[in-house]
Amino acid sequence: METKLEVMKNELNLDELKETYLVSNTASFLLENLSSDESILSLINNYSTAQIIKCFSQISRKKINEIDDLVFAYALYIAIILKSDSLSYNFLKNKGIINFEWFVELRNIFLTKYNPLNIFII
Repeated sequence: METKLEVMKNELNLDELKETYLVSNTASFLLENLSSDESILSLINNYSTAQIIKCFSQISRKKINEIDDLVFAYALYIAIILKSDSLSYNFLKNKGIINFEWFVELRNIFLTKYNPLNIFII
């Protein structure tokens, strides 16, 4: 039986996400392009913020050796950003501090643009 982590990963279009990641030269470019990916938007609609955070926490504790895992981590992180609710805000502000590649920049983009009265705007 597949774990929730494996189910989420299988629902993503990793080939397209990898292609976008590989041509990205800034965190904002990555965020803008992955934010419109249908498979990430599907995650947002099909899973709660808590479920996505739980899966991201699991993948971020693992040693990432493959591009599929790295892109999966980015997809989950961006899904958390796009959820743009109080749970995602609290996670990104207090626990979602990942000092690797563009995670810090993505977090900062979210925290500077987040307004609890509005939807997060990219």
